[in-house]
Amino acid sequence: MIHFFLIFSDWALLFLRVILGALLIIHGLSKLRRRKKMAKDMPVALMETVSGAAFIVGFLTQFFAALIFIEFIVILLTAKRKIRFTELETNFLILASAAVLATSGSGLYSLEGILKFVLY
Repeated sequence: MIHFFLIFSDWALLFLRVILGALLIIHGLSKLRRRKKMAKDMPVALMETVSGAAFIVGFLTQFFAALIFIEFIVILLTAKRKIRFTELETNFLILASAAVLATSGSGLYSLEGILKFVLY
């Protein structure tokens, strides 16, 4: 392990949170826009949009990351199980990012870090 890079871990978590949050907001809003076609996607779309906003500000990050992790496990095992791996790269990256945030939290540069908020 290179200890020098440990001083940047909170910046890396901030970067990961903002990128994943923006991706989930875009993904959720696109589902909300076509709500007439797929009413069953409404809870998932709302969860993705709210989770994305929570990731960006860094509030309840571990909770929402666990929800997104579970959601994408279910998606990969059901709706997209017959799709080739090369077409699922984004889904696996979201899954891996959610796993990192669920286990490490939001980091110092977040609303949780500023408020010293601890869920447990």
